[in-house]
Amino acid sequence: MENKKTKVNRTLNYYMRALHRDIGFLVIGLTIIYSLSGVLLVYRDTNILKHDVVVRQEITKNLTTDDLSKSLYLRDFKAVKEDGNRVYFQDGTYITDGKYDKSTGIVTYTEKQLPQIFNKFTNFHMTSTNSGYMYWFSVLYGLMLFFLAISSFWMFKPGSKMFKRGAVLTLFGAVLSIVLIWNL
Repeated sequence: MENKKTKVNRTLNYYMRALHRDIGFLVIGLTIIYSLSGVLLVYRDTNILKHDVVVRQEITKNLTTDDLSKSLYLRDFKAVKEDGNRVYFQDGTYITDGKYDKSTGIVTYTEKQLPQIFNKFTNFHMTSTNSGYMYWFSVLYGLMLFFLAISSFWMFKPGSKMFKRGAVLTLFGAVLSIVLIWNL
């Protein structure tokens, strides 16, 4: 005699719910760290957690101020003054006391930096196609979150009160996202 409990009707609904559960548990840990680093990223331009670090490096000699800016990859580079072979600069946000000696190519400046562990957290959000495995991780993570969003519609029967509530909240979230993006 066959036990009816061992025989499971495995429909699309069954698989979507199972995948939603398993991927959801996998993503929980990632999302906690990613969200905390996102909150920290909001405060990256404040000096609350930053400390001064003196940076010294050797670059090409006899650069113009435009070439110096490009060589140092500074966004808001400002040459404060030139005195013979020396160029004094800052960037308005992170860099102060910048000095470039044209004859030696030595650059020194004081930079406001987050502690190393916080730098790692904020860099978690700044992946690009050149980021190697972090690029592919970000793509996979985004796809998993997308799957969780879509598969949540399989959690309740279409037409039920909870399904309708979920659809209304989804629509509200989409409209809210569009409004936020439009106002950037």
